[in-house]
Amino acid sequence: MLLPCSTHRHDADKPTIVSRLCRSSLRDRSTGCYTWLAPLTKWAFPEHDGSSLDHQHAFVVEYAENGDTDLGFHVDDSEVTLNACLGLSFEGAEVYFRGARCDAHREDPANDAEAWQWQPAAGRAILHAGAHRHGVHPLRSGRRVNLIVWARSSRHRRLHRAPHEGPTTWCPRCEAA
Repeated sequence: MLLPCSTHRHDADKPTIVSRLCRSSLRDRSTGCYTWLAPLTKWAFPEHDGSSLDHQHAFVVEYAENGDTDLGFHVDDSEVTLNACLGLSFEGAEVYFRGARCDAHREDPANDAEAWQWQPAAGRAILHAGAHRHGVHPLRSGRRVNLIVWARSSRHRRLHRAPHEGPTTWCPRCEAA
């Protein structure tokens, strides 16, 4: 079953700057992630209304030959996700996308128009709906580190049964995918 992602191993003793990068709540509209993430979300995903974002969960993921090398097919527990590649030297570990589906059809295969992938590179980022089904192909060599920011909306979550799944009004057949 395709569930929100919680499968990465995190090193508890690893120093983290994540809390400093996005320390303020998204409720503080003058600082932190809100100043740039909300307008981007409003433009790219109007159905998730960037102005209603009020919470974030930020963390770092690492892909390395001696650790996690890939990540299975999943959705995120967010309305929108920012995935920013912090770098290092690596080959592989492309992020693949397979479209979004309603709850009843989450496991359905993607059609050709929905299947695409993003090649991370240091300094590049992608913003996607948390409900967009995705995963990470195996790392072939090196080490890749990414900052992930899950942006959430309390208002959206009050209105939708399973908020990270996007609008619950989808089917008939996920609005024709």
